[in-house]
Parts: sequence; C-alpha cells; structure tokens
Amino acid sequence: MTLQPCLSSAVAEKEEDRRVPLLGGRATDSADYLCFDYAARAEAHALVARAVQLAHQALFASSASLRADPFCGLLDLNPGTTPWPDLFNRLTELATLRVDWDPEGAAPPNAEALTSARSFLALLLDAEFAPSSISPSVEEGITFNFRSGPRYAAVEFLNSGEVGFVLSERGKGPVVASIAAEDAGLCDAIKQIHEFI
Repeated sequence: MTLQPCLSSAVAEKEEDRRVPLLGGRATDSADYLCFDYAARAEAHALVARAVQLAHQALFASSASLRADPFCGLLDLNPGTTPWPDLFNRLTELATLRVDWDPEGAAPPNAEALTSARSFLALLLDAEFAPSSISPSVEEGITFNFRSGPRYAAVEFLNSGEVGFVLSERGKGPVVASIAAEDAGLCDAIKQIHEFI
C-alpha cells in the first residue's frame, strides 16, 4: 500500500471544498527553512494529514497486515537510517491509549491533540529536526521532547487545544510559555528549540 491513492483522495476532497485554492502559496526566502508561505504550508500539511488518516483507515480494515508491518510502506524510508517512521507510528500508538493509561487518571490524547501533533511532526520533518521522543502527557495531551546534554525542550499539545513550550537547562530556571497552535508559532518554536539544543 502506498500513500499516493490516499493523497489523491485527500486532494479530491479539497478540490470539492473550494474555500481555498489548492496549494496556493507563493515561494519565499523567509527564515532558515521555510519555502512556502504559512497558509500554503498549513494547507499542504492538512492534505498530507488527511491522506495519512485515509491510509490508516484502510490499514485498520486489515488488522493482520497492520500487526505484521504497522507502517505498511506509507513512507518509503529505511527505518535503519531515519527516525521518521517510528515517530509517525508513535502518534498512531498514542491514538489507541486507554482511559486508564496513567495511574493518576489523566485522559488519553484526544482528536484535537492528535491532529495538532501530526501537523507539528510534519513541520519537524520539513525542518529535518527530529524530537528525542514523543510521549503522552499527564497534563492530558501529547509531548514532543528534545534533549541534548543538560538541555531539554518540549512542546506539549493539550486536549484543551492549548500548546505549551518549555526550554530548560540543568541548574537554571525553565522558560515556559504558551504558543499559537498555527504554523507561524510552531515554526518559531522549532527554530528556538533548534538554536537552544
């Protein structure tokens, strides 16, 4: 199974919508790694997220093939040389957490947190900047963790729709902030984490 038929279905859905022209962004020379304006990038990421969602629906229809190869060729990457298939699979795993996953009673990530996390992971893939790990949050959501020596950073997508941002270095107080859950705010967070780590 490949992502192409699912991407074609997502594009067809978007063309039916007609609210925004498909991938209507223009090329720019902004910042370090952005190649399309934010609206076009968000639209492209939404299409890829929808294609992955359609592909996952098709995969779950055949649970035997899902157990045998959970990524089933959605991305043609060699798992031995890149972390991306494992990271996308991790988000799929988090979508299946039960209500009692945490002894303290935290709820599992909801659809809003998962959608935002998938979009953020796509931005990280574009920036070629992989997190150290992705974990469920006891604050109810999903956390992207970045570590390098004594430095730690995190972006947390909460079930409430809020997005938290932390930069911390051993022996110093952490910097904690809320950020916009839009591509502009998330890209700025990626840039800050990359420079910090």
